[in-house]
Amino acid sequence: MSAAEPFNPPYVELAAQSICWNCSARYERPSNGEKVEWITTGNSTEQALLKFLLQHNIDGPSYIDRKADNILDSLPFNSKRKRATTAILLPDGNTVRIFTKGAPEICVELCDYYIDNAGN
Repeated sequence: MSAAEPFNPPYVELAAQSICWNCSARYERPSNGEKVEWITTGNSTEQALLKFLLQHNIDGPSYIDRKADNILDSLPFNSKRKRATTAILLPDGNTVRIFTKGAPEICVELCDYYIDNAGN
């Protein structure tokens, strides 16, 4: 996989957290120990998002590494709720951020505001 142009929107940190901290896919190194690029495992949609980070020079594996100790609670996806939700204690130790993913028509209805394509 070759690196793409840097992904530098104003909310790159939030985008990386959102992808990695509400995700069950993982980055792994091949078991033969060779120094090669990361491979991803898990849900194909989540794998694509993890690969997106790598393609844009964002250190997704470090976000995944920081996730485990900071998960406060999670509700897995199910067909009734049509979404998955994870509560994360941010690195500042004081802020809790809730990440939700799922059916857009469900998630948008839960939002007080959102970031549009122009970053507003």
